[in-house]
Amino acid sequence: MSDAKSGGWFMTSSMLAVQIEGLRSEMIKVAERQGSLVDPQVVEISQRLDQLILLMQQNKRFTANRLHKRPN
Repeated sequence: MSDAKSGGWFMTSSMLAVQIEGLRSEMIKVAERQGSLVDPQVVEISQRLDQLILLMQQNKRFTANRLHKRPN
């Protein structure tokens, strides 16, 4: 998956939440199927999940900062 901010578009928090939940479910299924949390496929999914979670946190921080700024 490419960076959600590349290509000039931006994922909303709800879009990110759906993506995060889907990847989380996929990671659990793969880990159960492979019988290992350190399987390369599980690790790769986990890293993609980390990127999406970071984007979600950045979105929330950006939104909070915009809400707290007051016009001059």
